[in-house]
Amino acid sequence: MDESKSFEHTLAVRAATGTALVAVMLGLLYLGGWWWHVYAAFVALGSLWEFYRMSPSLPKADRFVGLVAAVVVLFSSEQVSQTGLMAIFGLCCFAVYFMELARRQLTAGSHSIASVGPVITGLVYAVIPWYCMIRFRALPDPVGWATVLSIFLCTWSCDVMAYLVGSRWGTVRVCPHISPHKSLEGFIGGFVASTLCGALCALFFKFSPMAFILVGAACGSAGQLGDLVESLIKRENDVKDSGHIFPGHGGFLDRFDSVLVNTLCAWMIWWAFLL
Repeated sequence: MDESKSFEHTLAVRAATGTALVAVMLGLLYLGGWWWHVYAAFVALGSLWEFYRMSPSLPKADRFVGLVAAVVVLFSSEQVSQTGLMAIFGLCCFAVYFMELARRQLTAGSHSIASVGPVITGLVYAVIPWYCMIRFRALPDPVGWATVLSIFLCTWSCDVMAYLVGSRWGTVRVCPHISPHKSLEGFIGGFVASTLCGALCALFFKFSPMAFILVGAACGSAGQLGDLVESLIKRENDVKDSGHIFPGHGGFLDRFDSVLVNTLCAWMIWWAFLL
């Protein structure tokens, strides 16, 4: 297969996979309830597993502690308050220390600080954003699905425009040692597109325009940085993709890297406007 046909095949696979992912996600988002809850939890757990797998020095027992904590957070999200979250994270931290204490006693070797860091970071990075997604969707409609949908629409518009502008006019490289193809022109194009998308969402949903515009601006800036963060994690661990579950797209973190930080930003913005 020559280079041009290989590129066309890769593009076709990416397009087909992306279309299927978007269709499934939008359908479950519309249904809401446990449909969305299980979907979000599945993606969160898959993302957490990929994050732990990219930390090769993290013992399997400590990974298990993090995964158990994630299940508790995700499947009791509508009952767990922010105070409850802190308690779960604190217990998770101590559970890892207890595991390492036992390891030290049995093998004369332990890695407590080096293990607690990745376990807790993985929960914050990969699980808490999807916890927020579940809480968002639990709000009464149309607020519930509109807030989540706007996050994805702003993220997608940013990604598409950043790619188009960067491919056509990109000359100034912003992070050549992390992602060589990211350009300042693409960053600006993505930011403008996402902010405009936020404004259009406000017009369509007839909600507070300022909240949606701020969400769009956050997705257009923090989201692109979130994409770079995942690239940084992969480069530090010398991996090309976080996983291989989605043909042409990689893993959960490859597919939803920007959404993670965008959801947290949207949570803070909507928390301020819904007080």
